[in-house]
Amino acid sequence: MEEKPETRKPGETAFLWLLLVLSVAVLVFAVRISGFSSLSSPGAFPMFVGAIMIFSCVMALREASRKERPPFKKTAEELRKAAGDLFSLVMLGFTFLIVVYGYLLGHIGFLVSTLLFLWTSIVFLKGAPPFKATWVSLLNVFIIYLLFRYVFLVLLP
Repeated sequence: MEEKPETRKPGETAFLWLLLVLSVAVLVFAVRISGFSSLSSPGAFPMFVGAIMIFSCVMALREASRKERPPFKKTAEELRKAAGDLFSLVMLGFTFLIVVYGYLLGHIGFLVSTLLFLWTSIVFLKGAPPFKATWVSLLNVFIIYLLFRYVFLVLLP
């Protein structure tokens, strides 16, 4: 039996190009911070993140180019469908989590707010059992702490 080729999501290519442009901007601004002189320089982590973002966008664009176009007759129809996908309940709920995380950063500190954010995100997005979400969150926060404390030489609040 012949498999039907996968179709791109509405607005997928345009969104990926926008992300690529923003990723390049992140890398440019990161290089302007202090250049790259060492792993503990102020711009090292943002440069690393910018490079990962660019690589991820290029790979996603490559994958999207292999898919068929969505079957829409008009661009406006595709934009309407893309807007519905972008503003789904999951996206709005996760955006709310990010806003709460940003608020909590200033009140309870980086480590505790990050732990709560990761735990809630894993349970909300994946539907993982709370026990598993706890261990995954603790492990990730521990790795983040080690990286910032010993590689980037930054004390976290």
